[in-house]
Amino acid sequence: MNCEICGKPIIGTPKKIVIEKTVLTVCAECAKYGTPVRQQAPSAKKPSTRRPLLVKPSPDLLQSVDLVEGYGKIIKDTREAMGITREVFARMLGEKESVIRRIELEEMRPTIDLAKKIEKILKVKLLKPLQEEYPLPHFQKTSLTFGDVVVLRKREKNE
Repeated sequence: MNCEICGKPIIGTPKKIVIEKTVLTVCAECAKYGTPVRQQAPSAKKPSTRRPLLVKPSPDLLQSVDLVEGYGKIIKDTREAMGITREVFARMLGEKESVIRRIELEEMRPTIDLAKKIEKILKVKLLKPLQEEYPLPHFQKTSLTFGDVVVLRKREKNE
C-alpha cells in the first residue's frame, strides 16, 4: 500500500488522517499534515426496519403505443355525438372535468391507461403502435458511440 500524499510504500501500520474533510491513508511521515481519524469501536449494526423503496417503471414506458393525431377532436366529437356532457364523461372516467377539457383541447396527453378507458367508453381508436421514426441501417447497432451523441465542429483560426 502506498501513501496517498507522498506515494512511497507505507512501512508499518498505515495512518488515517483528515485533510479538508477528506480521509487519507498515509505513512507515518505524512501523518503530521492532517488530523488523525478517531477509530470507533465497531458497533453491532441493527437490522433496518424500513423496507427498501422500490421504484416501479411507468407503464407508459413499457408500452410501445402512441396517440393518434387529432385525438382531442376525436374524443370531443364522439362524446358530443353520444350526448354525453363533459362533466358526466369525467365522472365515468374518474377524472376531473378540467382534465377532460385539456385533453380535448390537446393541451394535455392522456396516459395510456386513461386513453384505454376513453377508447372503451366511446368505442373509438386512440392508440396506435409506435413506429420508429428513423429506420436502422441493415446492421443492428449494439451500443452508442461518441459520434452518435456529439457533433464536432472545426475551429476557425483567428487571423
